[in-house]
Amino acid sequence: MNATAPNLLLDATLNQLEPAEVDLLDRALEADADLADRLTRLRAGLDRLLDDGNGPEPPVGLAERTLARVAADGHRARSRRSVLDFVPVQVPFRWADIAVAAGIFLASLITLIPAIQRGQWRMQQAACAYNLHTLGVALAQYSGDQRSYPYVEDDSPAGRAGAYPVLLSEAGLLPSVTHLDCPGNGRNRLPDHVPSLAALCEQEELSPVSSPVLCDADYAYHLGYKPPSGRARPVAFAQPGHLQAILPLLCDQPAHRRVAGGGVRILDGNSPNHGGVGQNVLFADGSVRWHSTRRLGPVDADIFLNDLRQPAPGVKPFDAVLAPGITPFHGKD
Repeated sequence: MNATAPNLLLDATLNQLEPAEVDLLDRALEADADLADRLTRLRAGLDRLLDDGNGPEPPVGLAERTLARVAADGHRARSRRSVLDFVPVQVPFRWADIAVAAGIFLASLITLIPAIQRGQWRMQQAACAYNLHTLGVALAQYSGDQRSYPYVEDDSPAGRAGAYPVLLSEAGLLPSVTHLDCPGNGRNRLPDHVPSLAALCEQEELSPVSSPVLCDADYAYHLGYKPPSGRARPVAFAQPGHLQAILPLLCDQPAHRRVAGGGVRILDGNSPNHGGVGQNVLFADGSVRWHSTRRLGPVDADIFLNDLRQPAPGVKPFDAVLAPGITPFHGKD
């Protein structure tokens, strides 16, 4: 083998020679100075390649140039404005904006108020109809037991339209005093309990027309009938079904005023319980219907007055008169 072969020099540099090859290389190096120099340079180059110490030094000024580049890039980024750059840090306060918002709120409120009022009015009308229906059940049971609707004879001090709750209460048929109060008129002046008939008579003898039951109950009651000759009598109990549907028993009371002699004057218009726009009417068949006028039909022109235009018992079977609680059954005025 030739000692000057590149592979032999490389193996010598990497210490990969066999003993025979080492002897051969040593003799060649002694004989050839140029070969020894090549081997020295080859080992030096290999040492630099295998050196894992500190790396080469960076170029002079590299750190300064890098910082300058970063600063320039940041300046360019700041020069590109976003939407948030146009939002003011503090929104200016202006009374005009407050006025616009208040106007929108008031307009919405004005639009909602009528709807709220209509809804409230319908709820009150429905609650009134429920009261009348409940009283109608009590009246039907009373008339079935007593063979007549509640009535007090003319010669009794309590002989007024408002005595019907007293008779229902004595019979154990009045569910609650609250059913005598119409929720549509916004007032409730009734007592917590209804007096007995004897107590009502005693009170009427001492102070006529002073009982809260007679004065403050919100529903008008049927005064009965008075033929041309004879005494007034209550509504007949036994009625055919088709007649019960047109026979009124209770309704929202009319606007009225007391007059001398213990009578009552009925004022114009519908019942004030529902703002004068109409009244709920309970019929003998238990139904409750809304009437926007005082006329119930062709046979009854005014639910609050008889055919003689008086707040007194009707002058014929279908001349129904529903009167406030302080109205005498005999119709004296």
